[in-house]
Amino acid sequence: FRRVLFRSFVNDVNSSNEAEFDLQLDPSIAATDVKLDLFMDMGGGHGHGSAPVDMADLGHNKFKITNAWFVMMGVWQIRVDFNVQGVHQHFEVPVYVAE
Repeated sequence: FRRVLFRSFVNDVNSSNEAEFDLQLDPSIAATDVKLDLFMDMGGGHGHGSAPVDMADLGHNKFKITNAWFVMMGVWQIRVDFNVQGVHQHFEVPVYVAE
């Protein structure tokens, strides 16, 4: 099956404002247990996460993500986990925070 992630940020992503965006998985799959978090790999085995985001289910595998905070400059990962027919799926999308 195909996994699809569409991102559309409502505003510019920076380290001082809340980020809002949409997550869209392929609507033809039956995704369950969808989870999303923000993570920054700081090297040397050290990482930094963000507080839990708010995720509103809009139906048809579409979610509105709010309360997303990229709290420092650098490369972050939007990490998405879900299940399809009992099989765990995971993918990451990089986001560069410049200020």
